[in-house]
Amino acid sequence: MSGLDWRTVPLAGRLRVEASAGTGKTHAVAAYVTKALATTEDLRIGEILVTTYTRNAAAELRERIRTRLVVTARLLRGQDPPAGYKLDELDADLLAEEAGRADKARRLERAAAEFDTATIGTIHAICARVLRLAGVEATETGDEELRDRVLDEVVNDAIVTEAIAGRQWEER
Repeated sequence: MSGLDWRTVPLAGRLRVEASAGTGKTHAVAAYVTKALATTEDLRIGEILVTTYTRNAAAELRERIRTRLVVTARLLRGQDPPAGYKLDELDADLLAEEAGRADKARRLERAAAEFDTATIGTIHAICARVLRLAGVEATETGDEELRDRVLDEVVNDAIVTEAIAGRQWEER
């Protein structure tokens, strides 16, 4: 996908962002997550999955998303932004209508309070978490066959779920 624009990309469903370093992915993802949480009553931060390749990138994503939630909630409550913070298009969009600001702020504050339930991490860490949920420690050695079987089942379940929903995965 080129040119992720939180204003035009639908909030429902799945989204994959691929881009080179320095293109604004982290800013766009933080804005997208913030808008989705602010404008969707029944969406919780624990239902959102954000993955990346490196631990540093995952840590930056976590910090930027958390900060964005807190700052945007403050703005919606009529408070001043932190020193050095520059208002952007998302802020303008969410602040455009006086009605509903309190509800948006409440949703973002709830997301910030529940932030530990967010799944934001490396692909490896999230795969390890899925394996742990299936009862397999990713660090175990000597039982690669069991680990491979569980991983195959998890991948197969994901592909079947996507197919039932009418979505297709690229072969790679």
